[in-house]
Amino acid sequence: MASFDVLRPHIGDRPYAQGDTREADAASVKHLVRAGVLAASAGKAGDDDGADTKKAKAPANKAAPKPANKADTAAANKAASQA
Repeated sequence: MASFDVLRPHIGDRPYAQGDTREADAASVKHLVRAGVLAASAGKAGDDDGADTKKAKAPANKAAPKPANKADTAAANKAASQA
């Protein structure tokens, strides 16, 4: 769970006033962050487990597979050659 600073009063699992700190799962309050009701807290460095940054990075040793060129194989297709 992450810490968020309350920028505008709102009612969540309980009423929150401006300046309060709210502990919540980032996915469940994403709409409130986008609306400007909450902001990610700059609290302790150990609050966030870094899961979001790990998901965003692609492994350096993995390449995307090359797509097959279907135009080259269509002529070899039996159904295409019988028509």
